[in-house]
Amino acid sequence: MKKSVIFIGVAVILLGSVATVIWGFQPQKTAIPVTAANEIMLGKGASYSKPQADLDGMTGIVTNGKLSLYMDEATTGIAVRNERTGYVWYSNPPGLEEDSQATPANKHAMRSPIAISYINTGKQPTKFTASADSVAHGNFSSEIIDGGLRVAYHLGKPTAKVDRIPQKISQERLDRIKEKAGQAYRRYFINTFMLDPETNVYARIDTTLNGTVLNKVLDAFELSGYTEEDLAKDNSDNHVDVPPVDADRFTVAIEYVLDGESLVVRVPGDQLEYSETTPLLQVSVLEYFGAGGPEDEGYLFVPDGSGSLIYMNRPKSGAVPYSQPVYGEDLAVKEKRSYTVKEKIRMPVFGIRKNNEAALAIIESGEAVARIRAASSGILSSFNNVYSEFKVLSQENVRVESGAKFREIPVYQDERTASDFVVRYKFLSGDQADYSGMAAEYRRYLVEQGNLAKKNADEPRPFYLDLIGAIPTKKHFLGIPYETMRPLTTFEQAQTILEQLIEGGVTPIKLRYSGWFNGGIEHALPSKVSPEKSLGGMKGLEKLNRYAEDHGITLYPDVSLLRLYAQSSFTYSPAKAAVRNLNRTPSAVHPYNPALGMRDRTEQAYHLLAPQVVPAVVDRFLAEYGKLPISGLSLADLGDILYGDYRKGSQVDRTQTERVVADQARKIKNAMTDTELMVDGGHAYLFAYADDIVNAPMSDSGCNITDEDVPFYQMVLHGYIDYAGAPYNLVQTTDLRDYVLKNIEYGSNLHFAWIFGDNILVKETDYNGLFSVHYKTWLHEAVAAYHEANAALKPVANLAMTKHEVVIHGVRKSEYEDGTTIIVNYNDYDVQVDGITVQARGYYAGGERA
Repeated sequence: MKKSVIFIGVAVILLGSVATVIWGFQPQKTAIPVTAANEIMLGKGASYSKPQADLDGMTGIVTNGKLSLYMDEATTGIAVRNERTGYVWYSNPPGLEEDSQATPANKHAMRSPIAISYINTGKQPTKFTASADSVAHGNFSSEIIDGGLRVAYHLGKPTAKVDRIPQKISQERLDRIKEKAGQAYRRYFINTFMLDPETNVYARIDTTLNGTVLNKVLDAFELSGYTEEDLAKDNSDNHVDVPPVDADRFTVAIEYVLDGESLVVRVPGDQLEYSETTPLLQVSVLEYFGAGGPEDEGYLFVPDGSGSLIYMNRPKSGAVPYSQPVYGEDLAVKEKRSYTVKEKIRMPVFGIRKNNEAALAIIESGEAVARIRAASSGILSSFNNVYSEFKVLSQENVRVESGAKFREIPVYQDERTASDFVVRYKFLSGDQADYSGMAAEYRRYLVEQGNLAKKNADEPRPFYLDLIGAIPTKKHFLGIPYETMRPLTTFEQAQTILEQLIEGGVTPIKLRYSGWFNGGIEHALPSKVSPEKSLGGMKGLEKLNRYAEDHGITLYPDVSLLRLYAQSSFTYSPAKAAVRNLNRTPSAVHPYNPALGMRDRTEQAYHLLAPQVVPAVVDRFLAEYGKLPISGLSLADLGDILYGDYRKGSQVDRTQTERVVADQARKIKNAMTDTELMVDGGHAYLFAYADDIVNAPMSDSGCNITDEDVPFYQMVLHGYIDYAGAPYNLVQTTDLRDYVLKNIEYGSNLHFAWIFGDNILVKETDYNGLFSVHYKTWLHEAVAAYHEANAALKPVANLAMTKHEVVIHGVRKSEYEDGTTIIVNYNDYDVQVDGITVQARGYYAGGERA
């Protein structure tokens, strides 16, 4: 199959290639990997035929024996029949015409396999649907392709016949047209144009230009040899402001291909067509595919944090549709957004359970610019739906001031997102038709793709500990302010803490050490590695590492590869190496302040390192870090933040940055084969390289529309990657007992963040959020909590979590592949589950192990 070669500027970029460019660290037109426009890759030995079963009102397109694809030729809606069960999934929900809650516009959305959002010629956001703005005008085409179907939509109102006639035309030019057309046409001009005697210009009268009269006048213009160039000249000469012919008009194609037991849906990025006058912002794909109706039972699954369920047909007062971007917001785009604390989407998936059937959607391409949307019955319609939307162009409003007045002007990224948009739908039934089955299916998919591997069977459960080395603090000398390092935990003191944990029987320990080099916690870009002298320098670090190795402790020095602090580097200055916003200024990110509910602009900001620069920084870091005899490394930001770079002439969108980041993680892993990698946050594109994930999501965002948080993230990873949530003593959203129970339910490891010094050391610094980190405050409680959690989870340390269930309110059950069952009771009273008494605020661990 052919693969296209994509051109950016003058650089030819082949799929999967990355060029490291050294250019004095000023981003230029640089080779960044691009998802080339490809045909969908089909499974080996795939064979297709015509479907045998008939569906009312639909035409059979193709079957592979496992799934069959159908199309409604009137609406272009599609249906997929699961040949194993006979169940049919529809893109346009049956019964939508009888929906009394849906507006006409929402009904058009329900009839539309695709929809788009754009900015119209009046600078207002507008939505077009395939139903209202393409199919209704007959402006679409379809064709059979290998394994499926392709439909191309031309959205926008067709050019009106009357607009082929100038709105204004000089008397001289109109008389010449009438003369060339001949006497037979003169009578049709009598009431169709009005002459202004002062300007000698005719104005078109639209009320009389219709039917036969309109056709005759058009014939006269054609006979006279009137062209589009003549039309443009008359409009220009008479100051008629006419939008470009392609304004408010778009072309979007969608392809459906059967691949084994999956439906693969693709919107080719290089076939999107739109005018610069009316920028195309988003494309929505199959908004109502599989939507649950008013009589259906089930839920929508969204990957919010650890995972969240939206039960069907349970209206909630004040609920709004769910809408969150995959991998969090693009910090380089200054959108108007709420800064309410939310969990990020870490996995590009979503799903729906309907009665005894389920569908899991995996976003395979374009996930970095995707957004998951969902709505339950009663918000937009009587139906319950979940789908993905993809960003084609990022938009930002730039404030322009003139004296006391100002206005906002929208600006857009220079080039569209350099990716196709691909979603793979997998269909589940019976016992597998729930969120546990979806998690198992996604885990299987990741293993097949080479992005997950089972852990060794004899690996014990670890205790995760963060220690903070040095932080910057301000001092004054003769009234002149200067910055110095304040040690919070020296290398020697770190060993003291570890010794006390080991004395308490806590082992093994995985130690993440931040603020250990190059200026402490706000370290300079790591083109060199210099352990902080205030902590003990290189000798102190080496001594700590020897102690760790002798006692089975893995040391993970923490490094940030994407954050750039002002004045931290002479080589990489923000002016040259920082990402640019759409307004072309260096992107500055201020810390989030939970008390204010927004980013605090009084605190020092950091900049985002341009993706073009990251490979060179990683290369320099590896050359230095590789000299240290340390068997671990913590990546502070590669798996936690994702952004684009909108520098003029050197744009890198989020899909390209994602591939740059993944390539750097692969490079680090390959360069240090004996080194374990710890990843903060844990976006899915780093699963292939992560041995440990910290600050993994342990709940959902608590949106009004959602009903239950579930450990979907954990079910995918348990037994494959060790993980832990945020340090308990830094969040403390629950008491320690609930924290331990949550870790037991989610199969998670305990995690604390400490310093050796007193809490007063962080007072009146930029790190006063570290309000309860003195290790002695937590040592004994942490040791006791570890032993309790370890007793429950040690037998399943390296097993897959195969099932999770919300039994009743406050009671949850997890099952593992060997038959072990863990039941957690959060209630203040005992409960009976499957004949087992589970004590109040306690748990049961047992069952029949294989």
